Amino acid sequence: MLKRIAIAVALACLPLEAVPAQPTFDHPDTHQPDRKQLTMDQDQAVRFMDDFARCVARHQSRRAAAVLALPYGSDQQRAAAADLAEGEDHCLGPFSGTLQLTFNAPSLAAGMAEYFVLNPDKLADERRRHPGSFVYAPPEGVEGFGDCVVQQSSAGVEALVRTEIASGAERAATNALAPELARCVLEGQTLSLDRTALRQLLAFSLYRRVAMAPEPVPAPRP
Repeated sequence: MLKRIAIAVALACLPLEAVPAQPTFDHPDTHQPDRKQLTMDQDQAVRFMDDFARCVARHQSRRAAAVLALPYGSDQQRAAAADLAEGEDHCLGPFSGTLQLTFNAPSLAAGMAEYFVLNPDKLADERRRHPGSFVYAPPEGVEGFGDCVVQQSSAGVEALVRTEIASGAERAATNALAPELARCVLEGQTLSLDRTALRQLLAFSLYRRVAMAPEPVPAPRP
């Protein structure tokens, strides 16, 4: 029987309603200012969410690490990610008007994972100060595929993480991983991962690999 694993990607519908300055009018109770709605395309929205996630990890590094310790895409992680994102409005950047934002746990987890991978000193500091945030459950489901790809080529996955999201460089780095991706698909297994979902999973898996506490070095015998 074919086994199908799919990751839902946060659809990039981010309406931004910009409210212009109100003109002088005689009957304020009946006046409704014109509103202009701007909608990002999918690539713009993915970049926006990545910037948001990295900002959250920078300001809430302990809690971010705790979210990343939970099973990827699990109900636990979704709840923890939503709780973490709430109250981090400052990470949305400057805007005028009202912003309606929809995201899923993998979007936030991947951006936070990439932040830590690209800032190893911050990661090491958090691991030293809060070791409880770096205790992981055994990988399950699609995590096994991501772990396999990272084991095959951690350098290739790191090269992907270092590219700009939704760029030509990202596509090239993804294509370069094609042999590893093929080797890690189990017989009879079908993976449904688009470019965004694949990067999110691999970023999370790479983070788990580099975030694991190093094995203690035994003291030399006298």
